[in-house]
Amino acid sequence: MTVSRLLGNPRTAPLLILIGLALVLGLIDPRVVSPANLGTIVIVAAPVVLIALSAMIVLISGGIDLSAGMTATFCAIVMGTVQVTTGSLALTLLAGLAAAMVVGLANGLLVSVLRIPPFIATLATMVMLQGLTLYSTRGGVLIVKDPVLRLIGQGTIFQVPLIVLFAAAAAAICGFVLRNTVPGLRIYAIGSDPVAAKLSGIRPIRQLVVTYLFASVFIFLCACALIGRVPIVTPTMGGTSLLLDALSAAVLGGVSIFGGSGTVVGLVCGALAVSLITTATQIFGLDPSAIGLVKGGIILVVLALNRGIAWVSSRAMRLPA
Repeated sequence: MTVSRLLGNPRTAPLLILIGLALVLGLIDPRVVSPANLGTIVIVAAPVVLIALSAMIVLISGGIDLSAGMTATFCAIVMGTVQVTTGSLALTLLAGLAAAMVVGLANGLLVSVLRIPPFIATLATMVMLQGLTLYSTRGGVLIVKDPVLRLIGQGTIFQVPLIVLFAAAAAAICGFVLRNTVPGLRIYAIGSDPVAAKLSGIRPIRQLVVTYLFASVFIFLCACALIGRVPIVTPTMGGTSLLLDALSAAVLGGVSIFGGSGTVVGLVCGALAVSLITTATQIFGLDPSAIGLVKGGIILVVLALNRGIAWVSSRAMRLPA
């Protein structure tokens, strides 16, 4: 099988994109692919994987969640407030999960019951959460000193960072649910063809609410990872930058923005690619204000090349022998 056909295959393209990026960036500066930096890339990718899982679930259903990044920030602030106030890990985790589920339920109802387009509904939610987080913290910070959360974010087992195992376990569970359970398969069905899904007996309102609730679980897990890595909770610890990384990982990972397709393996490759680009721009010594510009430009070039090669491959396959 030729490289063009592999790049045209949504199952293999994300891995080839990741390998190609590593080769190109490694040629520019060998430090990018050094063993020490590869470990950093995987660690940095862990929270991106978690938030990108949430983005993928909603994208597969045919929607989009622009509030995911701010929801993670909101969850972190709720968890930080409860932990500082009570010192209870159980109450902290329950409060964070409840905060994520409330936002997920609100988004699901706005999209399914009120039939507001997902882009508009989640954009409004994002703006509201941004205001709420700024108001609730008054521009201050919260210091979370829970040892369990710190262990998840900074601990290791057999030299493997626990945050990587945490993200890997979440990805495996997400992949199993999507591919091997009725609710998961219904997410693909409603994203592929909503009319056919409804005719087959799927209730679109219920399914969309379930989809946004399921996605919110991984936003909560991302908030846990963020607090574990950096126990200083601020209104800017997630937000728009985290959302853009999540959506970039999903697109680079082969998740269709039109719904109905996407794999966890591809998503993980996409998240690693985003992390690779992020760490490479830092190694190159770019001005922090230009990192976003360069990162976005690299992602656009990679996607354009991938689409171009896929188009050439599809044209070649149609030509008579």
